Amino acid sequence: MLSSVVAAAVVWLASLRDSGATDGTDDPARTTATRVGLLWAIVASLPIVMVTPIWSAYFYLWGLMGAGLLVGALVARAPLPARAACLAGLVFLSVNARALDEFAAGDGAWSWQSHVNRHYLERGSSTVATYLEQMRAARPTLPHRSVVFFGNVAVSSGWQAGDGPLLRWAYRDSTLRSYYLTQFSAERAQRGPMFAFVVEDGALKDKTNDPQLFSSFAFSMILAEKPAAAVDALSLAATRASAGRDLTYWRALARWAAGDTTEAKQDFRAAGIAPERASRRTSESIVRGETADSAAHVAALERARRSAGLDPWVHARLAAILLASGDLDDGAIEAYAYRTLAPTEPDAWRKWASAQIANKQYAPALASLERYFALSGADGRADLEAQVVAESLRQLTRGDLAHQNLRTQGGS
Repeated sequence: MLSSVVAAAVVWLASLRDSGATDGTDDPARTTATRVGLLWAIVASLPIVMVTPIWSAYFYLWGLMGAGLLVGALVARAPLPARAACLAGLVFLSVNARALDEFAAGDGAWSWQSHVNRHYLERGSSTVATYLEQMRAARPTLPHRSVVFFGNVAVSSGWQAGDGPLLRWAYRDSTLRSYYLTQFSAERAQRGPMFAFVVEDGALKDKTNDPQLFSSFAFSMILAEKPAAAVDALSLAATRASAGRDLTYWRALARWAAGDTTEAKQDFRAAGIAPERASRRTSESIVRGETADSAAHVAALERARRSAGLDPWVHARLAAILLASGDLDDGAIEAYAYRTLAPTEPDAWRKWASAQIANKQYAPALASLERYFALSGADGRADLEAQVVAESLRQLTRGDLAHQNLRTQGGS
């Protein structure tokens, strides 16, 4: 369609006569080329507006043809040295772009780097070849209708796309499906035999027989703000005798975050936690009982949680103590409870960001900090510690540090 529009515009403009060239000083062919080039570049660029946050250089190839015609028309009357310099500049820029060893790692319409370039393709090809070798070594064959979930795989590697065409090609089986871990659902997991692979230390490792598989899935999805997927994973974890812990409490929080408060309250009760808020007397007794003995303090707060599972204050205090003591898993769950039960409280998002950072979930942590800034207003802008951390996370996930990681590590 776009080609037809541009072709029609070219034919129309080529048929026009330059009415302004009455004094013989202008060149009708040059004027026509200028018009055609300008219109061509504009029309060819319009569809790209819809996808500018994920732009790649090749999106603009068709539009650049019109831009090239426009530039040629504009410099046609320039002295020969100027035309040569213009051509040399274009050649230099083209060669320089081909040699870039970085690419845009995150969405951004004003990013100065393409999301796909030569380095992206070469790096992706190398990563895919390595992962394929490791996966085939672990699983030489896969049963028909198998479903594979991949964790910690960089989107930019090109390893996982859609529902797994690469996997179907590699194993020559059209019934196979694969997804990112964060796309987990019970429906997908129960489609057929399920397998799980996770990237650790740059290698793709088979985690299918890990007894903590589903609880690990759920924890990752809680940190990544995927509550519905976490609920499905926790429901499947409950069917495994080796789950290792009562995860009903986790599921209660995930269900509450997903908006299913009725089922969440049932899970709270099943976990031995009353879905109530703390009374003033309970809160005052906890404050009076605070002590330097952190274990005793945690025990008191856990008793309060059992009697008042919907009280954000109890979870906030538990999160602060557990995270400070290095208990990152339980601390993160309590921070999640605080953020889930008090979604309009700025401090809840600040604590949740701390838990996500402690568990190396940097992109979600940045989103949580930005939510904290939005809710806290002037106080958030004055929070220098949080501002410094947020800027570091931006550099790590979107800026120079992300680019440096892509250049030097070449991996996930």
